[in-house]
Amino acid sequence: MPDTDTVSSTRPSAATTQSGDRVKPTSPRPSTARGPSRLRRAVSYLIATPRSHVAMSIVLGIGIALRAATLVGYGPAFYFSDTRGYFEYANLGYPQAIRPYGYSEFLNLFRWTGSIWPVSITQHLLGLVCAVAIYALIRRKGGARWLATVAAAPVALDGFELVVEHYLLADGLFSVLVLGGMVCLLWNKKVSAPLAVVAGLLLSAAVLTRTVGLPLLILAGLYLLVTRANRQTIVALAMAMVLPIVGYTAWFHHHHGQFTLSTWQDRWMYGRVMSIADCPSLRSHLNPPEKLLCFRPETENDYFVDYYVWSTKSPVSKVPKRYVYTFSAKVVLQQPWDYSALVARETWAFFSPNFYLFRNQPLGTTSPSLWEFQKTTHIPLNEPSPVATSEFGDHRGAQPDVWPGFIPTALHDYQRFGGVTPGPFLALCLFLVLLAVSAPLGLRRAGNARRVRADGGWPLRWDALLLGASGLALLVMAIATSQFDIRYGVPILVLIPPAGALAWMSLRNTVPSMQLWGLLTEKLSRRLSGRHKSGHSSSNAESETARA
Repeated sequence: MPDTDTVSSTRPSAATTQSGDRVKPTSPRPSTARGPSRLRRAVSYLIATPRSHVAMSIVLGIGIALRAATLVGYGPAFYFSDTRGYFEYANLGYPQAIRPYGYSEFLNLFRWTGSIWPVSITQHLLGLVCAVAIYALIRRKGGARWLATVAAAPVALDGFELVVEHYLLADGLFSVLVLGGMVCLLWNKKVSAPLAVVAGLLLSAAVLTRTVGLPLLILAGLYLLVTRANRQTIVALAMAMVLPIVGYTAWFHHHHGQFTLSTWQDRWMYGRVMSIADCPSLRSHLNPPEKLLCFRPETENDYFVDYYVWSTKSPVSKVPKRYVYTFSAKVVLQQPWDYSALVARETWAFFSPNFYLFRNQPLGTTSPSLWEFQKTTHIPLNEPSPVATSEFGDHRGAQPDVWPGFIPTALHDYQRFGGVTPGPFLALCLFLVLLAVSAPLGLRRAGNARRVRADGGWPLRWDALLLGASGLALLVMAIATSQFDIRYGVPILVLIPPAGALAWMSLRNTVPSMQLWGLLTEKLSRRLSGRHKSGHSSSNAESETARA
């Protein structure tokens, strides 16, 4: 069959009569019908988008259904002990001494509604926005649809993420601000000055929501230096990150007399080091006020971090702050291996299959049931509690004996039997980042550096390293200065999975499949061959001895 283009080219350009005379073609009349309106084009695009992104559309549909079930089954929101402080200082209009003011200002945006329903609905919608942003970022970087869907699925479907979004807490907003800043930095191959300003403002807002985000400012600056951004962009990012924080510390000084973000860092660190403090061996290095701090209650709470931070029996409120800081420093300096092992052990818990399967978490930390959907409530302090009323204000929670309806049971079973992101999956993502960063070094020694740069593997590995290092820094910072808590690990869902996806893309761009397999097996084969040679030589020696 001939090609359609060929056929069309052989047809006469004008009509002919029976006598063979050519008839002059008439020009078509201009159509009076107007083209599709913008609204119709937008609707057509929205209808066509799910067909083009089927897997992501299914993930988003399940995420929407889970969030709707949470709102219907558990009411407007969950209450936590921190919630009252956020509302109280939102009403007062100035920062509290314990936590930054960012989430209180977010609550003020909904004061005019007179209800907390819009707050929780917005938080759930922002979780879905994070999933869409991750998917769009991976697709823009050239990732396949399945890879982008895998990267976005954890934040859309994770049970812990759903519970945290339903709490009146700063963690959900913090995740959105962090991801927004990272997306602005990674969206283009070269960061422009306007995007750097937006990224800096979002990251500084994240720090003013949760101070654990401070390391991200350093990592963002290093990223621009490594990717050789121009001086204007670097200055724009630095100014956008620093100026809001400096202004906030001046505001904080006006109300609390200190240029800082919080006056409770000493308490958090004191509670942290008391998890490992060996008081008998430390006493010779402590002065009298510090010896008062090295106190062990004869109860089951002797290694419980919250006891030393919040209990009225804790000596931390009876000793000046400077001695609390010096005591914490001495514990770390005198027991560096114990402190490092503590941080490593609790960080590993987020990646361990043991925790995700059996909820076995480190000693002395908050109960995991606080971050799980419940079908019955028997321990008010260790399980989510709904707010007593949906009215906007600093009210406490209520404790029903049984959650009504079948939805809480379904959500509880979903989260308990597979509805969480497996820790080994997150560990695999970080391993891919490490491999992506180290693989081009081996290729450079092999003389393939020019091909690596041409294929785009190096920019992607820096992108993956920024996200992976940021996620790990958030975990280590929270654990090193506070404690293990499930909600502190929720923000890594918007960082580590996309980091793994970008790392996979970098490896595909820089290392062919066989070469990638060779990198993975090279060290193993060397070890096996070394053992074989040593075993062969020892067997030869034994045979020679036997012959002699």
